[in-house]
Amino acid sequence: MKRSTVQLRRGSSHSIAIEMLKKAGKPLTVKEITKEIMSRNPLAGKTPHHTVNAILQRSDLVTRVGKATYALKIDK
Repeated sequence: MKRSTVQLRRGSSHSIAIEMLKKAGKPLTVKEITKEIMSRNPLAGKTPHHTVNAILQRSDLVTRVGKATYALKIDK
């Protein structure tokens, strides 16, 4: 069952990605988002861009608009 509202933990990779997309006002690539997340909250592992991509794919707040490119969903 999906929640009607999404609560993000402050400082999480997901919240940083959402914040970046809001500030940018345009779609961003996974590489751009990963670079910012790594500067604020380093991720463990060999492939942090895959981790960020997986987070964005599962998010109800973003949509994929191109190859490895995501934008905020617009509520109608």
